[in-house]
Amino acid sequence: MVLSGCSTAGKFKSMRDQAYEGKLERVLLVYSAENRAGALGRDFSRRVMSRLADSLARQNVPSEAVPFASSALDQAAPVKAAAARFAPGQILYFRVASIKSTSWMHWTDVNDLPVYTHTVAATLEFSVSDSKTDKTIWRTEALYYVDPRPQDVANSVIAQLRTARLL
Repeated sequence: MVLSGCSTAGKFKSMRDQAYEGKLERVLLVYSAENRAGALGRDFSRRVMSRLADSLARQNVPSEAVPFASSALDQAAPVKAAAARFAPGQILYFRVASIKSTSWMHWTDVNDLPVYTHTVAATLEFSVSDSKTDKTIWRTEALYYVDPRPQDVANSVIAQLRTARLL
């Protein structure tokens, strides 16, 4: 496995299976349907996947996104159904691993005006597995210390996939 980084608003730690020689072909994009509106904005995961799908299409890599509900009894059911229908070469999984967000107001201004402060620490995880062998071939963890924008996250993931020679 090899570590690589990317200088974006997020800090990426990526690993790739060096024995894997294939490129992304048909990619099933799997993400949690949890609503993170309070921390990351409405439909954050869906918007990241939509941007990834657009970026992959521009690379001539067909993709299809499928959400799963973490509260469902069988979380794998929608993924299995989509995989049977779409017949992907690879499956890209995405999840928001953690979010720590704090906002506060304090009165330290000379004119007694409020000063607002906001901090965030978000960890996003992506992994790609080969659908034939069910082996993980690439994964990355992205750390953001600002509110991540879906398009920036998707662009950074595409850059990481290029660096890993999967695109």
